[in-house]
Amino acid sequence: MPTGLFMPRSEVDTAALCSITLTDVKVVNQGSPPKAALIFQGTVGAYCGQLEIKMSPLNNTDEVRIIVVAETPKEAPSSDELKMTKPVFVNMTLDTLPPGRYKLFINGKKYDTFATP
Repeated sequence: MPTGLFMPRSEVDTAALCSITLTDVKVVNQGSPPKAALIFQGTVGAYCGQLEIKMSPLNNTDEVRIIVVAETPKEAPSSDELKMTKPVFVNMTLDTLPPGRYKLFINGKKYDTFATP
């Protein structure tokens, strides 16, 4: 049998496929009494599932670290599916933060500096 005709199917890193591209990130004070809220939007692959958002504890720092991941598909998407994205919009309160100034990191990247009332 000739070699090179039957190549094994390369494995697709589905976790990398479901990384989120953020296009707008801001922290605002909303409500009465005002509370800090994180608002962000962007896109993720249309084949990706539900978002999971985790905020790390402050641990005596001024850094708020948020991890946003999308559920990965069970099977590798087709090449047509790889071209499709869906919008992501999140508005979450940061009401567990004590008053102070903070640096916001999402998925390891610094986005903003903000103050909580």
